[in-house]
This record gives sequence, structure tokens and C-alpha cells, in this order.
Amino acid sequence: MWVKPQEILISGNPLWVNEKTNLFFTLQIRRGHGEAAKGLAARFIGTFDSIRDSKPHPYRILLHHDSTDFSYIISLCGTQEEVNEDWEYVTNSVLPILMTFDDPSQALEFAQAKVEGLVAYCSESSEEGKIDPEALKFRDVERRFVKQFEMPQEEKLVNYYACSYWKGNFPRQGWLYLSINHLCFYSFLMGSVTTVIIRWSEVKDITRKSIKLGEAIIVENDRNKEHYFSMFVNISETHSLMEQLAQVAITEILHGSMSDSHESLLTSLREAREAKASLSRILDSRKTNEEVCSLFRLPVSEKLDGSCDCSVWSTSARTLVYGTLYVFNKYICFSSKIHDLLWLVIPIRDIEQIEEIPDGGTITSGILIATYSKNTLMFASIEDRHVLIHRVNTFRNKIAKDSGNSRVTLTPLTEALKSFESGPLSPHYEAKQKVRENLWEMYFTDNGRGVSMLRTSDLVDLCLKRIPDKYRIDMWMVYSGALDLQESNPGLYAELVEKAGKVKCLSFEEIERDLNRSLPEHPAYQSETGISALRRVLQAYALRNPAVGYCQAMNIITSVFLLHGNEEQAFWLLSTCCEVLLPEYYNARVVGAQIDSEVFSRLCRQHLPQLHEHLIQIQILTMLSVNWFLTLYITVLNHNDVIGIIDCFFISGSKVLFQVGLAILKYNETHLLAAKDETEIMTILSDFLARVGQKPHQNDKNIRGPEDSPQKAAPVTVSEIINHAHQTYGFITNKEINNNRNSARLTVGQNLIDTSKKTLLRSAMEDSKFSRAELEQLYHWFQEGHRQASYWGSNSAYQLVRASSEKQEPTMDRERFGMLFQYLSPMSFGDHINVISDRVFNLLDVTGSGQMNFHDFCLLFSTMGKAPLQERLKLLYCLHSRELLVHDRKGSNGEGGKISPLSAEFVPPELNQDEFVQLSKTLYSLLQDSANEEGLFKAMSSVAYAIVELGTRNGKEREKEKREGEREEKEQPEEEEEGERENKERSIKEELNISNGSVMPSMSPPITPPTDTNGVHSNENEEGEFWYITLEDFISSIQRETELCQFFAEQYILDLKGSSVDPILNTYTRTFVNSR
Repeated sequence: MWVKPQEILISGNPLWVNEKTNLFFTLQIRRGHGEAAKGLAARFIGTFDSIRDSKPHPYRILLHHDSTDFSYIISLCGTQEEVNEDWEYVTNSVLPILMTFDDPSQALEFAQAKVEGLVAYCSESSEEGKIDPEALKFRDVERRFVKQFEMPQEEKLVNYYACSYWKGNFPRQGWLYLSINHLCFYSFLMGSVTTVIIRWSEVKDITRKSIKLGEAIIVENDRNKEHYFSMFVNISETHSLMEQLAQVAITEILHGSMSDSHESLLTSLREAREAKASLSRILDSRKTNEEVCSLFRLPVSEKLDGSCDCSVWSTSARTLVYGTLYVFNKYICFSSKIHDLLWLVIPIRDIEQIEEIPDGGTITSGILIATYSKNTLMFASIEDRHVLIHRVNTFRNKIAKDSGNSRVTLTPLTEALKSFESGPLSPHYEAKQKVRENLWEMYFTDNGRGVSMLRTSDLVDLCLKRIPDKYRIDMWMVYSGALDLQESNPGLYAELVEKAGKVKCLSFEEIERDLNRSLPEHPAYQSETGISALRRVLQAYALRNPAVGYCQAMNIITSVFLLHGNEEQAFWLLSTCCEVLLPEYYNARVVGAQIDSEVFSRLCRQHLPQLHEHLIQIQILTMLSVNWFLTLYITVLNHNDVIGIIDCFFISGSKVLFQVGLAILKYNETHLLAAKDETEIMTILSDFLARVGQKPHQNDKNIRGPEDSPQKAAPVTVSEIINHAHQTYGFITNKEINNNRNSARLTVGQNLIDTSKKTLLRSAMEDSKFSRAELEQLYHWFQEGHRQASYWGSNSAYQLVRASSEKQEPTMDRERFGMLFQYLSPMSFGDHINVISDRVFNLLDVTGSGQMNFHDFCLLFSTMGKAPLQERLKLLYCLHSRELLVHDRKGSNGEGGKISPLSAEFVPPELNQDEFVQLSKTLYSLLQDSANEEGLFKAMSSVAYAIVELGTRNGKEREKEKREGEREEKEQPEEEEEGERENKERSIKEELNISNGSVMPSMSPPITPPTDTNGVHSNENEEGEFWYITLEDFISSIQRETELCQFFAEQYILDLKGSSVDPILNTYTRTFVNSR
């Protein structure tokens, strides 16, 4: 790279070594690089350069003359190729001109002007001249990252940090590079190079911990190896970015259960990778957006537009409450600086008017918002209120335009299925309801009603006393966010119900099986009315969210919603639970419930350490928490009692589930510690939960508390459990839960990956002949191909890999399979390995998906290298059947391409004349260069001659059958038929260049390349219409030749140590620490 000439003193510079020199130019290499890296001084300089923020270029060219001690730097280069190119230019184009000058000073002036012209020209023609210096610096670092770690150009660097890596008890100072798919570290310390490469998809945990020299970040991979990084300038920023990148990777692996926000993030990262956008900015924006959406329980699709500090007037407190205002595309939200003191959510669609408030008194820079739900809200101390009002009005106009300026009139709320409960209410119960209603009426008077009402700390206290029946469904709809979803999608539920009556869906069958298992003891679900309502709600949601469809436990929570609200309200409450409040809970692998189970386990370890250790040993804690959380405790408590927990859940969020779970364990801690097995623990908890809410027996004690025995203590109420949970574990916040979820996701994700791997290996061991160790190595290579396509594949390959992730198993595309096949194949196909690779891939891709699964991958190489002779010959036979190499083929039993050609029950079709010619040529290529080449060729010639005779005889019989079946009136003369058959036989033998007993020449004819995209030779000889052979004909002919049988039955040993395979995957097979 040409640079503006910079004057330096050339004499006595120990940092540079002259490599080439002439009268006017010198090419220098910096000590510590290339050939100049030898010696103690070079190692010291290399170490010094490696820890500097801005690393000097290792090569430079100087302009000088012997008559002066000063020189000018005219070129700085990062690679040997670049500096050689510049050196060639100055020596061939500039030096001859300088030699013509009599005055050296004039020669130097001319050379400087020439270099300045080159710099100007390069700046104008290059985009780098228009880029910010910081961006140029980052680009240089990215190039160095790609070179040092041998990464593809597509691997985008996100950020880099100076830090130390602890190897043993000694820290190595260097640089940490964080890219989309990898964590990398490089250190050069006195000649010793330390390299660390860890895939984010292999990270199991990322934690911060205090060590000898301050705080360190500990990265644990899937093999339980811990890597320590310390001495960061900003450790919080680095740790946060690490967590985000690991979350992206593990979420992509678990794509089948991915939320919309993660899906859009991965799309953005992929687009940004090509557009050179700031990935760090995208990740930071995503993290902030997720945190704020979680705080206000907004749909994950919402995008934060901006935020500012301000104050809100609290009517109940008669004062301004300071906090932060957040503006989204569809919402305005506020949260006080003091946790849970005051917060609110205003749908922009609900805003009737927004205007400025004249400054005066306690209100300055204020605005007034009036809503359609009759709430008036005052905000003060807004720095740019004009900008805020403009943005809100812009969003209002867009929403009004999209919705057609129509507002929805809510239908009156009904009691729904609760009317099925028999018996009059007791006076005591009615009196308690009246008291609760009065308290809530007072709250509404001070804070308003509807979605836009102020939400204060008094709300939690009211909820602990339970929401009165009169307002329960209203409050559930408001605080869950379901009411806003309902108003934003008018008529959607009715449309989905109507559609459900016209379409068929796999989820509908699962729904029908579970309908009668939903609160079967309740009268509402002992009648067709309740069952039909539940069916309609579940079917409507399956159509609304096909990615989730239906999952067990959805029927349980929906059945409770229907007891307190109408069908449409139950539908939107279910939608909110599945998509916002309990994300990823209700899917095939219940990933969200498993993540929360891991979070609950960590909270138990923190607050009930002794009990946690005991339950982990018995391996029951996960089963308990998953069951409790999936059903919101409905299956373990009476449905009338569990309403109190659901009230708190909708008001306070998912933290309530964890607090109640800890309280239940605390109540029974003494007896659980004494339990010896799973059955005893289940009995203790079942007895305790069954007694919740029961009236005390006259022999029961009056003292109730967590320390009492469930067998001796009087039954507790749900209110007592909830109050105990709030008082003892109320400090556990939703933010803490979400942070723990992010960490637990990595652990759960790796556990699911391990489980999937064990399942795949177990299945492969049953059908293949590989050992466990061999299958482990094959899985490693296969997974690398899968990840390679996911990381850097084309858009089409990327989408195919993502589709395979939804099926919860890795797959490999054609390109990656071809790369591995040429190294792993135990059969040598010579120069035609690519043609055979395509045919193998088409043969095993029975569904035409463009992907190969691991089971077929293992079975293929097991068949080629370890299977009996008949199975190997069957594979070679199938590779030359055009019918099997096209995606619209039929199975041997008339089924549409569902049977794998490698399975024992598969019966391949017959081969025609052209297909047998191709098979023969493939066999000759396999025999070429073998130890007994001449003998094998002779045997193969005999086999080919015998098969030709068999095919001709088969053809005669088929032709005879056809002629007899058609009962042709005109028959050709016998002589013409016989002559035609002889011509056919002669043409086959001539093409194969064989005669009875002849020997094939040492150079076999080449395999004819395919004429279509499937690697299939599509030309057919019209003369061979009736000629054919079967698999039995082919195998029986080979078995007559002992030499051929020995050749094809040889047990090949695959190179599972990776000496021949790893070079082609060297970029993708490394999670290691290398030091030399």
C-alpha cells in the first residue's frame, strides 16, 4: 500500500532488517516476522507488536540515497505478496528513471512526487479513501483475523479486545476476536504462539469469576473444558457480547423452537455479513429491544424506536414519578427508576389526542395524552417533546392507515363456562368478593381502567388478596397484553374457527385425543358445550401459529381460561402465554420449560442448597418443575385454588412460578430431605398439595408454616403459599429470571444436542458395522459439513440446513458430501470420483430434499467398506440405475420413493443395455492399478461376456412374452429376428471391447459423464429395448470369479484419525488450544 512519504532516520534502527536494497530503494522486514523472527531480540519485538493496539505493518519500502542519513517510507504492506508487487514496480518502472538524474536530491524529489501521485490515484479509485479511519483500522484487523485463524472471507468479525488467556498458572497477553461463529484468541509471547478457537455452538456456559489478577470470563465448552480470559479494559461489554453471540448460535441450532425475534436477528446477521454492517450495533440493539419488550410483556415483533428520561404524574401518590419513557412502533411505555413503583403501557392505537402542556408550576416540558379508554396521562421533563409528539403522530397515522381508521367495540364479557359450577355461593364468600371489589374500584378511580391504566406497587398487594371474580378476566386480559392483541386483530378468532371447520390439520388429531383429559372432574367439561368450546379455541390457535400447532398442556391452561372468559378471550390469553409470557414452552421439545427448569434448579441451589443436592441425586427436580410450569400448577392443585397463582402470574410475570415452586419445596424441606427415592418424594408433595385449601381437621394443629410436617400441620391455603413466596423470595425479579434463562439456554441446548447425538449414534450402530469410536468420528465430520453450510453456505444451502434443523437432526448438502466422499470412500473411482459422488448423493436423497441424513451417511460407508460382498455389489448396481437417480422415482413396492436403496428389503429395478455399459466401465476403473490388475481384468472380461449373454437371453424371453401377449397378426421372418439379436449382442461386446476369454487392456475406457444434472447418462440404445439384467444376474456372475469376489469382499479400513480428512475441513474442525 503506497503511503505519503514520511521522513525517518535510517541509521541504527534495530527493529527492521534489510531484505533487498539498491541505490535508491530498500525493502525491509520487521523483526519477529518471517525470516526475521529468529533470535531473542526478534522474539521480544514480535511480542511487543502483538500486544499493541495498532500493529505496525511487517513490510515496508524506503526511498533513500547514500549521500544522506534520512530516508522516506513510501510503502507499508501486510503480506509478502503485496510488498513484492510494490518492489517490482519501483525497481522496474521508477529506478531506471532515477538513475538518469545527475543530482541525487532531484532524483529523490522526483520519486517523492511519483509516490504522492500513486497515493492520490489509489485513494480516488479505492473506496478505502472515503472510509472513516476507525473503519479502516477495523477492516485491517478483520483481514488479520481471517489470515491468523485461516477463516473464510465470509466469517464476519464483530469486535476484538486486548486480554490475557490463562494457560496453567501463566497468563498470555494477546487479542481476543469475537466473530459471528467463533471465539478466537491469539498471543505471541517470546516466540511462543498460543491460538484458541472455540465455536459459539459448542459453548456450554459463560461466567464471570474473581481470580488472582482481578475478574475473569470463563468459557466452558461442550467437553467441559474451561478457558479463562482476564485483564479486560471493559469486562462487562465483552461478557455481554460473548453471551449474545453464544445465544445466537444455540438458538440457530434449536431453530425448530425459535421465536420470531431470534429468526429476524439471524436474518439480519446474515444480511449484515454481506453488507459489511456493524454487527455489534445490531446485537446491542437486539439485546436492548428484548429486555424492554420482556419488561412490558410486549409482542416479540415490536421494535424500540427510542427512549428518554421523564416523569409521570401519579394520581394516587399526588406527585411526579421519575423514570424512562420508551417509544415503540405501536406502544408507548414507562417504567419508574425505582423497581415496580409505577409502570404503564399505552397502545398508540388507543391514543385519542397528544399535545403539549404549557410550562408552569411543577410541570415543565410536559405533554398530555388522552386515550379512548378515558384515561388522561401527564408526562413532564421531556427533553425533546416536539420530536416525541411528531414520532407518536407519525406512528398514529400509519396505524390508522393500516387499520382503515376503524375502532373495535368490545363484546360484553361473559362468565363463560363458570356457570356450570353448581350450588349457591356462601354468604362468607360473597362478602369477601364485595370487599375485594371495593378495593379494586378505589384503585381504578385513582389509576384509570383498561390497557392504558397506571400500574403501581399497590397492584401487587391487591393481587396477593386475589382478584375478585367480577374483574378477573378483565385484569387477565389487560395485564397479559391479550386485550390489546384482541383489539388489534378484530374478527380473527371467528375467521380461524370458520377455517378450522373446512381444513384438516395433523394437530387436530392430537387435540381430539386430549379434549377429555382437560379438567375431567369439572362439570363444564363433562358436557359437549365445554368440550366444543375447548376444541374451537385449540384448533383456532393451531391455525394461527402452525409452527407450534398444538402441544400437551395447552389444553389444561385453556380449560381454565374458558371457565372465566369467553372463547375469544381464552384464545388471546392462550396466544399471549405461548408467544410472550412463556416463550418456547409449547413445542415438540418444550425447550422453554426445560430452560426454566434449569433456572429453577439454579435458584434452588442458591436458596435451598441442601435440598437441591438431595433432589439432584434422586434426579427428580427437573420432572417436578417442568410439570408445574407447563400447566401453571393446574394439575397439582384444585382449579379453584390455583386461580390465585394465575392471578399473580398475569400481574407480576413468570417470576411467580419460581417463587411458588421454591415456597412449596421450603414447606416440605424437612421431609423431602428424609425421602430416599423418587416415589417417596412424589408421595410427600402429592399429599401436601392435595391438602392445600382443605378445612382444618379438629385434630390438626393451628400452627402453619414452612417448617411444619405436611402430615401433622394443618392444611395451608394457596394465599398462604403465595404470601410466603412473596415475602421470602420476592427479591427474585423477572430481569434476574431472564438473565438466568440466557445462561441456562446454553446448557439446555448442549444437553439437547448431546441427546440427539446419542440417538443418532444408537440408530447408526444398529444398522451399520462401525464401532462406537468410528461413529463418533464420522459424526464429527458430518456435523462439520452441516455447520459449514450453516455458517458460510449459499442462501439456498442455508435455507436447506435451516429446514433440517426443524427436524431436529443435522444434514449435509451435496457440496459438503462431495468434499468428504472423495477422502472417505474406500473404493477408488479415479478421476471420476465427482460423477460417482453425485450419483451416490442422488441415490440416497430419496425425498429430493437436497440433503443427506447421518444415518444414510454412516450406512453408505459401512456398506462400501465393511458390508458383505452382496451388499457392496448391490450398491454399485443401484448407482447405475437411472430410475433410482431421479427424484420422482418409485419404491420397489410401488411406494413413492420412501425406501432407502441401502435397506435390505429394497429391490432395485432392472438395468438396460446403456446402464450396464456404464456399470462395466465403473468396475474396470475400480480394478485399475490394483495389485493383480491383469488377472482381475481377465475375470471382469469373462463376467461382462456372461452378463451380455444373460441380458440377451432375458430380452428374448421378454420379447417373446410381449409378442405372445399382443398376439400380433403380422410376425417378422425368423431370419430377420435372429439377425437383429446378433447385431444387438455384437454392438454391446464391441462397446465393452470384450470377447469370450479376452483380456481388457490396462487403460480402461472412461466413464461417460452424465448428460443431466442428476449425474445420469440418459441416452438409451433403441436396439436394446428388451435387453435387461437383474441384480441377481449381476451378483451371480461376479461370484463365479474367485479373484473378483476376493477383491470386492476386502475389508477396507477407513482413516478415522483424520489424517486425510481434516485438511479439507481444517477451518471447521477446531476447538483447540495450540501452542508452539
